[in-house]
Amino acid sequence: MPARRMLQETEQWVAWVRLGAFGFALFQVLVLSDAYPSRRYEVSAWVTTACLGVGALAFVWASRRDLSRRALARLGFAALVFDAAIVSAYVLIYSFEAGSPVRQALVVPIVEAALRYGVLGGVLLPLAFAAVHVGFEYLHSERFDQRFDFDNVTLPVGVGVITGLIVGWLVERLAGQTKLAI
Repeated sequence: MPARRMLQETEQWVAWVRLGAFGFALFQVLVLSDAYPSRRYEVSAWVTTACLGVGALAFVWASRRDLSRRALARLGFAALVFDAAIVSAYVLIYSFEAGSPVRQALVVPIVEAALRYGVLGGVLLPLAFAAVHVGFEYLHSERFDQRFDFDNVTLPVGVGVITGLIVGWLVERLAGQTKLAI
């Protein structure tokens, strides 16, 4: 299969997954409508969800256009940046919840980075997410009057790197086997 066609199929598939994620995010924001500690958190959640919805539709539309390989690569990078920003926003917004598993959502863009860029993407994005983990831990510790725990930054970053390494290696291995088969 030509590289351009593979890129286009990847963009289309990820775009539809993103659109499904919008539906899931919409559900989550609706379910928590009574749980926000202030109007600011609720408005932030709705604005982020609206951005996700508009972005998801835009990426579905863009992924269906007849683009060059270079344009598809740029679209994929923009999509990854968008997804990382949206998930980061949700993580920081929902830092008000005690015991919230919201940071687990950061694994989705990590897997996406590994899918797009192999081991390199799978390692670089979790390292970039260290800033999000620091922000979450700071907001969380302030809200619950707890000390900032650096383990709550290093452990998820390490798990993200390990996840990115595994998925990136699998992607690179599959690409190598595909070349051998052709």
